[in-house]
Amino acid sequence: DPRTGTVYPNEQVARMSERDVRAALAAAGYTNVHDVDYEDGIWNAEADSPTGKDVEVKIDPSTGKVIGTEKD
Repeated sequence: DPRTGTVYPNEQVARMSERDVRAALAAAGYTNVHDVDYEDGIWNAEADSPTGKDVEVKIDPSTGKVIGTEKD
């Protein structure tokens, strides 16, 4: 993560399950969460942001916090 300097190893085993990721995104206000996958050491999902925009979300595999979004 360029903002924090955190390095996410490619072969790390995720501490969170897909269900945990979906719950974390819902708690953060994301809706219509789909295409959740674990790749390159981080969770990725597509969802509607709290403001209603269609985004791809990057999630920290340890904390479940959103570490980045980009327009989908």
